[in-house]
Amino acid sequence: MNQTSSMLGLGMVAALAVAGCTSPLQKEARAEWERVALEATEPTEGGPAPTAPAATTPTASDLADYLRIAALNNPGLKAAFERWKAAIERVPQVRALPDPKFTYGYFVQEVETRVGPQKHRVGVMQAFPWLSKLRLRGDVAAREARVHGHLYDAEKLRLFYQVRKVYHDYAYLGRSIAIVGESMDLLRNLEAVVRARYAAGAASHPNLIQTQVELGKLEDRLKSLQALQPALVAQLNAVLGRDITTPVPWPKGHPTDHPPLPVADLIAALAQENPELHAARERIRTAEAGADLAAKTGYPDFALGLTTIQTDSRNDMDVDDNGKDPVLLTLDVTLPIWRDKNRAAEREAAARLAAAKHTHANRTLNLSAELRVALYHYDDARRKVNLFRDTLVPKSEEGLKATQTAFAAGKGRFLDIIDAERTLLEFRLLTERALANQAIRLAELERLAGRELRQTVGRPPQ
Repeated sequence: MNQTSSMLGLGMVAALAVAGCTSPLQKEARAEWERVALEATEPTEGGPAPTAPAATTPTASDLADYLRIAALNNPGLKAAFERWKAAIERVPQVRALPDPKFTYGYFVQEVETRVGPQKHRVGVMQAFPWLSKLRLRGDVAAREARVHGHLYDAEKLRLFYQVRKVYHDYAYLGRSIAIVGESMDLLRNLEAVVRARYAAGAASHPNLIQTQVELGKLEDRLKSLQALQPALVAQLNAVLGRDITTPVPWPKGHPTDHPPLPVADLIAALAQENPELHAARERIRTAEAGADLAAKTGYPDFALGLTTIQTDSRNDMDVDDNGKDPVLLTLDVTLPIWRDKNRAAEREAAARLAAAKHTHANRTLNLSAELRVALYHYDDARRKVNLFRDTLVPKSEEGLKATQTAFAAGKGRFLDIIDAERTLLEFRLLTERALANQAIRLAELERLAGRELRQTVGRPPQ
């Protein structure tokens, strides 16, 4: 019996050791999380620690600073990071054996036996799922953790897109305020000239009134633009994860060297690097592991137990094994006889797998369509930038100068100057809007492609 007990104990220890082994999938998932965690934290004494991104509020002077602040501060990104961490910690829980059970029994009335009275019973029991169930549970949890890792990457790309969008809208607002202010300065100078000529009888009163009306319209436009600044500041601070009243300096401007983007390269990047599609593919693998696990529901689980009973010695006679505690080895086996339940589990797993495949296909189609639409808007913005900045603005400036010269020589109408100035203002604003839209659409394409595109070689015109 002692030999049997020893073998049982060694077997339980071995089973516990096997259950506690870390699977390759678990190691891979944790290693990826730790790598991102180290990148997201600033070094501390003794080296960086794998914790959630730390909060910081350094001053920002350009877009790169804003992206860094958002990556460290944004609560939504931190939440995605912690969900990923929680999924990682789920893996060792599902791979572990159930907690062993300790049992104790007290005989209210002693049981007299040949070798003496029995008073207490002490036992321990350990359950063991069917051979591969623990491994499959761990695989499902590890793949789900990898899904959360890809979702974290997707959340980071969405956050960077939001930062870039608000940044470029804010830059457009700053340039719009400056351009309207310059137009107001031109009109004020023109008003002074018209007022002087009116006093000298060389200009009519309607000309002066028309100049003042245009100034009033620009003043109202400028006030509307200036009133928008606090809202955009609050929006930018919100995605940066800091107080919405934190002052934000005007951005330096928009990048202007955007090349055409190859459609084939974008489609390939979407398929290979988009984290949402990575997550969808990983969910398929998760569902496949779940289907394998469901196929094991019809297999029995086991429990091994070891019980000893305290037996006192007999005083009235001397017998063999007097007072010896008996040891009982027990084996429990579940009986998975409810076949309808087991088959339902398999059908459920198969349906989940089919749903995961359909979700991946649907997301691929939708993201591909979004990519095409974003690429159209990007190319359209590039075309407008070239049209307004390189053609219409220079021609409008030339036309304004010609109109002013003609009016000074008494050969032109005053209203022509007002119209020329208004046209130039609109084209300058449209140029800035097109530059902002171009940068925003590039950020959207980068979100979809899952990588930087600013160094992409351009394609020939189509």
